[in-house]
Amino acid sequence: MPGVNGAICVDQHGLCLSAKGNVSKYVSGPVAAIAHHAATLNGQTFSSPVIVIESQNGKMLIKQEEGFTTAIIKS
Repeated sequence: MPGVNGAICVDQHGLCLSAKGNVSKYVSGPVAAIAHHAATLNGQTFSSPVIVIESQNGKMLIKQEEGFTTAIIKS
């Protein structure tokens, strides 16, 4: 896909199941933690929000669904 630099899929414990492209498997724990905490903001449970983290170098989109969390890195 145009603009996609990498993708990672992790389980609910942060174990890296697959990583492709320009993404380190070492981000698997933080990706799972961010998804978990975003789903429980303000003590409420939200149904799997899409989290977008932006920097000067690009974006990371994180989504948790059915026990798995996927992050896509875009330029």
